[in-house]
Amino acid sequence: MEPRSAITTNPPIQPEYGILKLKDRGFIVTRRLDIVGAGKAGKTLARLWAQAGVFEIGSVLNRSIESSQAAVDFIGEGRPVERIDGIGPLDVLMISTSDRYIEECAQSVARERKASPDAVVFHCSGSLSSDNLRALQQIGCHIGSVHPIKSFAEPTLAIETFDGTFCALEGDEPAIDCLQDAVARIGGHSLEIDEANKMIYHAGSVFASNYLTAMIYAGVRCFEKSGIPYTQAMEVVQQIVTGTVGNIFKLGLVPALTGPISRGERKIVQKQLEELAQWRPEISDVYRTAGVLAVDMAHAQNGASDSELEEIRQVLKGASESAG
Repeated sequence: MEPRSAITTNPPIQPEYGILKLKDRGFIVTRRLDIVGAGKAGKTLARLWAQAGVFEIGSVLNRSIESSQAAVDFIGEGRPVERIDGIGPLDVLMISTSDRYIEECAQSVARERKASPDAVVFHCSGSLSSDNLRALQQIGCHIGSVHPIKSFAEPTLAIETFDGTFCALEGDEPAIDCLQDAVARIGGHSLEIDEANKMIYHAGSVFASNYLTAMIYAGVRCFEKSGIPYTQAMEVVQQIVTGTVGNIFKLGLVPALTGPISRGERKIVQKQLEELAQWRPEISDVYRTAGVLAVDMAHAQNGASDSELEEIRQVLKGASESAG
């Protein structure tokens, strides 16, 4: 599915499929949200939606009734249930379990529950597409997914800082209409993504967050190896990272690149690779892979010559250094 637009911040409410559902008698009521798997992300979204009056929270199902009750207490609304058959006919259902349980959960819900004509079911995975909910689509539900591009390590902090968060959406049109409304009403920004490339989309988040942390870890280990104590190493790295990130968003990615590859210093790159390989081969491998990307960027800087950069590329790929 191709994205319909890049960013949606204030989509119009669709009376049929949006947050407010038009009843036959002309009364407009808030849709009911049931939740399966109210972990950190799920209960954070639920609390935000409850506080904003976006959804009425219905049943909450976790692995144990105690866990379900704890989630309800955090959300401030809802009814803890012990089994899927404790959930009423589906209106809007959020499946916010771990990724490995989403498809199995969808199949279980499809066997046990009936859906209203305009029911919407979505999950919160960053990697999996809404296709994992196809069992529910087969019983008449509209399916989609919403992935807030944000850390939910501490739910209370996530609630305080959610405003302005980008949320990636994909799925069928009625589900996206519903989710766009829901995201906008708690201060988020919607990004529609291509369902077929959702794994690659999520890899972008992994690079920008998880692997950034791993790269900083590698840098700190290198400083420690040189004799700098951990506390001071972290202070040095904080200055480097803060300055680099500032340059990236002020100057752009390519102009922000500095260092031996940017300058075309092949011998420095090769010597660093050799010493890293002797000390920590896994860090040497990361240096190699990241270095190839840096070479591509350096070509666009018009600093080092193309021949210098191609020599560095060959070093990074493992070719032997020419004599001399």
